[in-house]
Amino acid sequence: MPGPTDLYDIAEELLDAVSEALDTLTAAGLKGAPSRQFVTPSAPTFELCDQLTVGWVLTQPDVAQPGQPTGQQKVGRVNLVTYLISVTRCAAQPSGKQPLPTTILNQQSQQTYADAWVVWSAIYWRSRDNTLFGGDRCAVRNLQGGLPVDPQPGVVGSLTTFQTELDGFNYLEWANDGSLYGDGLYGDGTYG
Repeated sequence: MPGPTDLYDIAEELLDAVSEALDTLTAAGLKGAPSRQFVTPSAPTFELCDQLTVGWVLTQPDVAQPGQPTGQQKVGRVNLVTYLISVTRCAAQPSGKQPLPTTILNQQSQQTYADAWVVWSAIYWRSRDNTLFGGDRCAVRNLQGGLPVDPQPGVVGSLTTFQTELDGFNYLEWANDGSLYGDGLYGDGTYG
């Protein structure tokens, strides 16, 4: 049943799916999913490297027109929810005035590119096969983009934005079924 934890629940499912996909990188001799993984309450911060985060960044309305390709083939108003997935890794830093050897830069690039591509591909294939979110929780609208984390000392990584359609929920009906207030807000089955 839809409810107030939908945004978080979807982020957590997305985190699990991406983590599982990143773990396949070990077969290519690369690092798997970072052990530090969490749903972030805002945009991710990169004070610690080697982490995987998923965060909700935007909810906005859209209008689905007849014939418009949407995940749920609706006509009328739809809710678009955007999530940001970040994968960061610790990066070597030059010591003194010596630049990093190109072999190290290439290794960091290989890991970062693989992380980004696996995240993108996992979402793409799971959406295409209708296995993301159990196939019915919400509709995948689109992968909006992927880009590297802005350069900063000691951290490299990738950011991927993902948008989904999500039905809202009638909060009064939800509250009235006993899940929130039991027998209504005022204990007598009413709300006002």
